[in-house]
Amino acid sequence: MGKKRYEKITVYRSCKARARTLLFRVSYILFFSLGIASAAMAASGNSFGTISQPVILKNIAILPFENLSDNPAATKILGEFIKRELRGKGWVFITKDDAVEEFLAKRRIRYTGGVTRLVAREMGKVLGVDAVLVGSINQFYAANKGKIDVGVTARLVSTIDGSIIWADSLSYTESDFVGLLGLGLITSVDNLSSRVAKDLVRGIADQFFIKKEVGLSPFEVEKAEAYPSAAKGGTRIELRVKMLPITEEPKEVKAIIAGNKIGLVRGEDGEYEGSVTAPADEGVYPVDVVAMDQTMSPFPFGAVAEIVIDSTPPKVSLTVSKKAFAPQRKGYILFTPKLLSFDEIDEWSIEIFNKEGKGIRGDKGYGKLPKGLIWRGETDKLVQASDGEYTYKFVVKDAAGNETVLTDSIRVKNNPPVLKVDVDKIEDNLLFTFGYDQDENIRSWELDIMDKGGKPVKTIEGRGELPPKLEYPIKADFDISAMAFSITATDDADNSVTVTKSIQPILSKKTPFAKANAKGQVDEDF
Repeated sequence: MGKKRYEKITVYRSCKARARTLLFRVSYILFFSLGIASAAMAASGNSFGTISQPVILKNIAILPFENLSDNPAATKILGEFIKRELRGKGWVFITKDDAVEEFLAKRRIRYTGGVTRLVAREMGKVLGVDAVLVGSINQFYAANKGKIDVGVTARLVSTIDGSIIWADSLSYTESDFVGLLGLGLITSVDNLSSRVAKDLVRGIADQFFIKKEVGLSPFEVEKAEAYPSAAKGGTRIELRVKMLPITEEPKEVKAIIAGNKIGLVRGEDGEYEGSVTAPADEGVYPVDVVAMDQTMSPFPFGAVAEIVIDSTPPKVSLTVSKKAFAPQRKGYILFTPKLLSFDEIDEWSIEIFNKEGKGIRGDKGYGKLPKGLIWRGETDKLVQASDGEYTYKFVVKDAAGNETVLTDSIRVKNNPPVLKVDVDKIEDNLLFTFGYDQDENIRSWELDIMDKGGKPVKTIEGRGELPPKLEYPIKADFDISAMAFSITATDDADNSVTVTKSIQPILSKKTPFAKANAKGQVDEDF
């Protein structure tokens, strides 16, 4: 008998101790709330619950509600109902529990029924939220306790200045809804908790959330990329899509190109990735995206990116100012490229090769073609290239990877032409014979026949190669012993050579031909 009385006394004292603890916590919360509210009113000049200008909340963090009831599961149960109601009321992003718990753990914050102004502002910076929802569960009794009773106090704290921008307190019992719309007596603590969460959140959503409208997507495409964005048919193309969750993350994301659906996989960085083989036919193909919400309802996003399929090389011309040049005479070759097609050029390059096929000089660039490129005969090591034949190779690549290659030979020639001149007298004509290597590439020439005073009496000139032979008729009154000639030949590298000689000494060194008679026999020497 004594033992039973002892148990009753123990239970009674425990209840009183719990009541004192509850009263202390409620008093602390009220004191804390009034302190922040007073500070907010003093800062803003407004009374509690009124705001001078509208506030739109797009991101909020929910701290675990302080559980002042005797039910350890109350915080989790009611917290989930509040989150669900918040997501369903408007376009608002709720910070994940893991991020909130990590923030609290790093700062060793155990009491979550309220936050200081400093903590609220820090949460805004670290978590990127506009406000923090805090509160306490004052009552949470299930049916096995003899009644159902749920009571909650909640506040929204601004992360800008730590002020309270909204506050409310609700307490419902099982019998509060008897006869209301025929609901009758509520017999489940979950149903009553859902009702409390719904009515509590309604006040927040009406004031601070962008209203959710039927048909609007719970997420948006923040970024979509195709690489390469221009490609040849059959090329492998990588796709990346970044989704911006508004009320939820998409459950599934697909890309659609030319009617083909490509499933995208969410990577570690949160972006959705996949690849596709480029269509064979040339053209511009839009990239559409279809994202599924958690109920697998599709939300299409049209033409978030595009792919250009191009399998035709760019049309390019290259004008070369000279085929040969003399660097020692300050000569150079000017290469002038020109794009003849509507292509986006990705890169270009030019390289000079010697006769062994070794590259001695090169350059490259990206984007537009250069207006002109000059080669002065130097190598990449800034050493002058020796005389000889060289080959240039000009490559142009468009954004799709198609290449156009233009190549031809050029020549470095610093030495003037080597020219041999012979003169014969045949009856009343002077016969000039010219000898030179055809590789000299004579571009122009001029022959002057001069009298004994050096004055030209006849000038013969021409463009291109020298003729093998050239005749000049001698006038009867012209003294051949005083005659001279001067010939100047210029090659295609602008190197010139001039040969000047008297005619008589050349003729006197020759052995005269024998004249033949009418019968073809030797008649006499001339």
